[in-house]
Amino acid sequence: MRDHTTQVLTLRDGRTLGYAEWGDLRGKPVFFFGGSGNARLMRHPDDSIITDLGIHLYTFDRPGLGLSSRQPKRRLLDWAEDIRDFVQQRQISHVAIVAASQGGPYGAACAYALSKSLACLTLVSGVAGLEDDDVMSTQNRMIKAQIFMARHTPALLTLQYNLMRPMLKGKRGERLVRSILSSLPESDQHTLSMPGAIDLMVEDLREGIRQGGMGATDDMRAVVLDWGFELEDITTEVFVWQGEDDPNVTPAMARYMTARISNSKATFVPGAGHFLIYSHWHDILQQVLDHWGQS
Repeated sequence: MRDHTTQVLTLRDGRTLGYAEWGDLRGKPVFFFGGSGNARLMRHPDDSIITDLGIHLYTFDRPGLGLSSRQPKRRLLDWAEDIRDFVQQRQISHVAIVAASQGGPYGAACAYALSKSLACLTLVSGVAGLEDDDVMSTQNRMIKAQIFMARHTPALLTLQYNLMRPMLKGKRGERLVRSILSSLPESDQHTLSMPGAIDLMVEDLREGIRQGGMGATDDMRAVVLDWGFELEDITTEVFVWQGEDDPNVTPAMARYMTARISNSKATFVPGAGHFLIYSHWHDILQQVLDHWGQS
């Protein structure tokens, strides 16, 4: 039986792109882009949701993560070209993208560059406005420190990721992930208690930095440096989902995006934190399917 979770596609420039497929393999194609350090294993732990909705979910390793070749000095629009190559080789004519957290800018790049191939883009707790003083004033110290390192001391950020690798082995991995997420609000802690959630996060983080920390650093640098396009130039239909109590990607980021993307619709969830991708997964995907049916 074919393993759909460890697939590799050879891109036109010879690099490898790791990906996985989940759910209804005959269903509507939806691409999911995860956040910081996330690889192709990141998704909702209950795969029956996408199967019941008739969704064929694709998840990816961005360059330098998981099974994908590293691409030094890559930019966000380079990822859009990788996805263009992927859909052409896989002969996928139309797709929806759901992008979460640090994956949001990668989704936005695809919406800008590949609008003819996209049914819609959904940004869930998506990063934006890193050059805006008002947005940045809402960020906590930890997030500001990560952004500073990615911009100015990438070797230090890479070291941080490399030090995490041995700490992810065995039961230490669960303790580490719980520690990292301990500052998130009560709503997120409740969400993370769902069966399989923490185990999936640990497994995916191990996979994300299996090659070392340089790929994860590249991934963040592409987000914190110039994007190479303007949000105002996105014409694709964009849905924005944001938890009002999210301390990592604050509501100011969602407001920044919706003010600049003319064809956007925002859903702010009172009392919710960062992990809407878990707590509201069904609703997010149902919105995608409803829009697809109308377009």
